[in-house]
Amino acid sequence: MESDDVNRIRQADGAAELLEARYDFQRNACTEATEAVERLEQRLFELAGADDGVVGPEFQASGAAMAWRLWAEQRRETILLELANARADQAQQKAKLRKAYGRMSAMRQITETMQGARRSEVSRKAADVMSEVIVAAAVCQR
Repeated sequence: MESDDVNRIRQADGAAELLEARYDFQRNACTEATEAVERLEQRLFELAGADDGVVGPEFQASGAAMAWRLWAEQRRETILLELANARADQAQQKAKLRKAYGRMSAMRQITETMQGARRSEVSRKAADVMSEVIVAAAVCQR
């Protein structure tokens, strides 16, 4: 009986460690998704800043300004599409992270409850044995 309890506690503890590793993995995936969003936002910002140098009259007269604006707009649309996908991925990763955290903390709580119950059981048994020893000693002294 006691070894069954100890085995269950070990299994729960092992499951808690596994869920903690899964949480760490998911946290890393979420961090990567957030960094991808930040990189795309930076590229979008840099592209918007690149338009500032395209206002010279010689650049306008060459016809290159129109080609530049067309390329810049196409690039902006591409980055915006990538950014939308990255944000969707980031939202999914955050949801997975919340789920992994919930599972990990629930298993930790279960393990702690099992360990607490086991300690209480051991303490109760020790108290029962001590009571029997005290009663036996009292009977022997009479």
